[in-house]
Amino acid sequence: MWLIGPKDRLTRVSRRLALQAKETRDSFHMRALIGQPAAQTQEVRRLTGLLADAGMQAEQTKAALIPVGAEPVAP
Repeated sequence: MWLIGPKDRLTRVSRRLALQAKETRDSFHMRALIGQPAAQTQEVRRLTGLLADAGMQAEQTKAALIPVGAEPVAP
């Protein structure tokens, strides 16, 4: 419900993409556990690009992809 709660579109977009970043981190962690590691760089660039397209300032995009209580996204 909190994804549709704020009237500010950029907040809604950044929250949704933060969830996607967490899913990405989790999937790459799982791949590493089964011995098939992959680079996260392309997915992180895609997510930060989507935030920039939504109107977020470049210096804020990486921090916006970190959900509360999660570790930062690797470059």
